[in-house]
Amino acid sequence: MSQPYPPQQPYQQHLPHVQQHPSNAAHPARGTATAAVWFAVLGLFCFPIIPSIVAWVLADNATRAGYPGGRARAARVIAAIALLVDAAALVVYALRAVIPG
Repeated sequence: MSQPYPPQQPYQQHLPHVQQHPSNAAHPARGTATAAVWFAVLGLFCFPIIPSIVAWVLADNATRAGYPGGRARAARVIAAIALLVDAAALVVYALRAVIPG
Protein backbone atom coordinates (compact mmCIF):
# COMPACT_ATOMS: atom_id res chain seq x y z
CA MET A 1 0.00 0.00 0.00
CA SER A 2 1.13 3.55 -0.63
CA GLN A 3 2.08 6.06 2.03
CA PRO A 4 -0.06 9.22 2.49
CA TYR A 5 1.39 12.47 1.23
CA PRO A 6 3.33 14.56 3.75
CA PRO A 7 1.61 17.74 4.96
CA GLN A 8 2.13 20.69 2.64
CA GLN A 9 3.24 24.18 3.58
CA PRO A 10 0.65 26.96 3.39
CA TYR A 11 0.75 29.20 0.32
CA GLN A 12 1.51 32.42 2.15
CA GLN A 13 4.82 32.03 3.86
CA HIS A 14 6.70 34.85 5.50
CA LEU A 15 9.94 35.45 3.69
CA PRO A 16 12.52 36.68 6.18
CA HIS A 17 14.73 38.30 3.51
CA VAL A 18 11.91 40.57 2.23
CA GLN A 19 11.50 43.66 4.37
CA GLN A 20 8.14 45.38 4.46
CA HIS A 21 8.38 49.11 3.85
CA PRO A 22 5.76 51.22 5.69
CA SER A 23 4.44 52.63 2.41
CA ASN A 24 3.75 49.09 1.15
CA ALA A 25 1.37 48.39 3.99
CA ALA A 26 -2.35 48.66 3.44
CA HIS A 27 -2.98 52.30 4.37
CA PRO A 28 -6.56 53.63 4.36
CA ALA A 29 -5.58 56.56 2.12
CA ARG A 30 -3.70 54.47 -0.44
CA GLY A 31 -6.78 54.21 -2.68
CA THR A 32 -7.29 57.95 -2.47
CA ALA A 33 -3.71 58.59 -3.52
CA THR A 34 -4.04 56.13 -6.40
CA ALA A 35 -7.25 57.80 -7.56
CA ALA A 36 -5.47 61.15 -7.39
CA VAL A 37 -2.77 59.88 -9.74
CA TRP A 38 -5.38 58.57 -12.19
CA PHE A 39 -7.26 61.85 -12.19
CA ALA A 40 -4.02 63.77 -12.65
CA VAL A 41 -3.08 61.68 -15.67
CA LEU A 42 -6.59 62.11 -17.11
CA GLY A 43 -6.26 65.85 -16.59
CA LEU A 44 -2.92 65.88 -18.35
CA PHE A 45 -3.73 63.75 -21.40
CA CYS A 46 -7.47 63.43 -21.90
CA PHE A 47 -9.62 66.13 -20.37
CA PRO A 48 -9.02 69.73 -19.38
CA ILE A 49 -9.06 71.40 -15.99
CA ILE A 50 -11.64 69.51 -13.86
CA PRO A 51 -9.80 66.16 -13.36
CA SER A 52 -6.64 68.05 -12.43
CA ILE A 53 -8.47 69.94 -9.70
CA VAL A 54 -10.05 66.69 -8.46
CA ALA A 55 -6.58 65.11 -8.40
CA TRP A 56 -5.20 68.01 -6.38
CA VAL A 57 -8.02 67.70 -3.81
CA LEU A 58 -7.66 63.91 -3.54
CA ALA A 59 -3.89 64.20 -3.12
CA ASP A 60 -4.41 66.76 -0.36
CA ASN A 61 -6.90 64.42 1.36
CA ALA A 62 -4.44 61.51 1.17
CA THR A 63 -1.65 63.66 2.61
CA ARG A 64 -3.86 64.87 5.45
CA ALA A 65 -4.83 61.26 6.19
CA GLY A 66 -1.14 60.51 6.75
CA TYR A 67 -0.38 58.45 3.65
CA PRO A 68 3.42 58.02 3.66
CA GLY A 69 3.83 57.04 -0.01
CA GLY A 70 4.87 59.25 -2.89
CA ARG A 71 1.67 58.82 -4.89
CA ALA A 72 0.05 61.91 -3.40
CA ARG A 73 3.10 64.02 -4.22
CA ALA A 74 3.25 62.58 -7.75
CA ALA A 75 -0.44 63.36 -8.26
CA ARG A 76 0.12 66.95 -7.15
CA VAL A 77 3.07 67.39 -9.52
CA ILE A 78 1.19 65.91 -12.50
CA ALA A 79 -1.92 67.95 -11.67
CA ALA A 80 0.12 71.15 -11.40
CA ILE A 81 1.73 70.48 -14.78
CA ALA A 82 -1.68 69.76 -16.31
CA LEU A 83 -3.14 72.96 -14.86
CA LEU A 84 -0.23 75.02 -16.18
CA VAL A 85 -0.58 73.49 -19.65
CA ASP A 86 -4.35 74.08 -19.60
CA ALA A 87 -3.91 77.69 -18.45
CA ALA A 88 -1.35 78.32 -21.21
CA ALA A 89 -3.72 76.82 -23.78
CA LEU A 90 -6.55 79.06 -22.56
CA VAL A 91 -4.33 82.13 -22.86
CA VAL A 92 -3.32 81.16 -26.39
CA TYR A 93 -6.93 80.60 -27.43
CA ALA A 94 -8.00 83.90 -25.87
CA LEU A 95 -5.20 85.78 -27.64
CA ARG A 96 -6.07 84.16 -30.96
CA ALA A 97 -9.67 85.23 -30.54
CA VAL A 98 -8.75 88.84 -29.67
CA ILE A 99 -5.87 89.42 -32.08
CA PRO A 100 -6.85 88.98 -35.72
CA GLY A 101 -4.48 86.71 -37.49
